[in-house]
Amino acid sequence: MRALVLDFGGVISRTLFETHDQTEAALGLPAGTLTWRGPFAPETDAPWRDMQAGRISERDYWLLRTREVGRLLGEAWHEMQTLVQRARGAEPDRVARPETVALMREAHAAGMRRVGADRAVLVAEQPSPAEKLAIAIDAGLPSGPDDALMRLLYEFDVLAGKSRLHDELVQQLYREQLELYRAILVEGAETGAFSLTGSLDDVAMNFVALEDAYGLHIVAGGSITLAEARRAIALYASQAGCPLGPSFC
Repeated sequence: MRALVLDFGGVISRTLFETHDQTEAALGLPAGTLTWRGPFAPETDAPWRDMQAGRISERDYWLLRTREVGRLLGEAWHEMQTLVQRARGAEPDRVARPETVALMREAHAAGMRRVGADRAVLVAEQPSPAEKLAIAIDAGLPSGPDDALMRLLYEFDVLAGKSRLHDELVQQLYREQLELYRAILVEGAETGAFSLTGSLDDVAMNFVALEDAYGLHIVAGGSITLAEARRAIALYASQAGCPLGPSFC
């Protein structure tokens, strides 16, 4: 996959024309109150026809509908975002098209395989805790700004706190990351390879946080390189009592 185009104008989410029932429920309006259907029934939507004919702009059309819905509630609405937020802001998942949900699940599943199951296999093949930790760090970071899968996962983070599905998938991925680091640190502490300077849970949590934070900067490009991220995480590992050895950097 070389590129992903995210267009929320009806491709990823259903349009306001298609979700009148949900809008009415969200706003406490009687069913059937909203009847304008735009391109789905232009013969019954005069303002839409005016827009198509160039007599008003698309912005004018939506301002008209926004003010109209606001008046139904006895409120003065002056921006379309008010209509969108009040109509669907609390539960954007409900208006996402099934294909969008499937794509999100597929992307997170691929990400979980890469930083979860596939990485666990690589880690298990290493003979020592230090080498396991080194492989875990390397396999958890993006390869660079062109790492399409990791970039996609970060792009979905725009839905954080807004999408129940996204939040569930992110939490699941976090648990996978955390458990991998915990298992490595437990082995290192029990064998004497590591002398942790903080609680095991905190050290594991910090590795996940560093992996995620540096990963974002790597795919963003220009701010932090993969080499710089590896060096900084190696420094933290040494400070936390689980050194990776000079060969890592």
